[in-house]
Amino acid sequence: MKNKAVKFLLSTFQIIIDFCILLFILGALMVSLMAGEAIIANSPDAVNWFASANPIIQVSELIDGVILCVLVIIMAFGIRNIIDNINNEQYFVPQNLTAIRKILGSATIIFIIQTLNSTIFTLLQLKDVNNLFTLRGNELASAITFIIILFLVYLVFKRGLSLQKDADSII
Repeated sequence: MKNKAVKFLLSTFQIIIDFCILLFILGALMVSLMAGEAIIANSPDAVNWFASANPIIQVSELIDGVILCVLVIIMAFGIRNIIDNINNEQYFVPQNLTAIRKILGSATIIFIIQTLNSTIFTLLQLKDVNNLFTLRGNELASAITFIIILFLVYLVFKRGLSLQKDADSII
């Protein structure tokens, strides 16, 4: 009974992640198109999208937004791969280690980008209109904690993979 419940939960999570991937891709495309059009047309509405009317800052924010969306999509695919492998009872396989490494790398890059943006926005006295590009105090602590937990999970899976290889070689 428990095994069926876990499989059901994992399948449900996988459907949710698939839906999120689709939303992230569509959202990234829509935001890029709409924000890009606002920059190119030098629209007064661009002020609603960006922290500044300066086109250089607008383009850099657009590039940041696209990079962040791509990294979130990479993380979602990694989570999807891990869920799929665990659902197929493949726990300590190289694919899971690779997926965790991609998730950890993406989360770290997102943290670095948002930390740099927080510093730049503070120095230039800009307001993060969308609250996507900067980290506040509590978000900073959460991001660091998340990266530490991901790193520990990576180490556990790495050790589990080596133990699995040893067990497979003995049998």
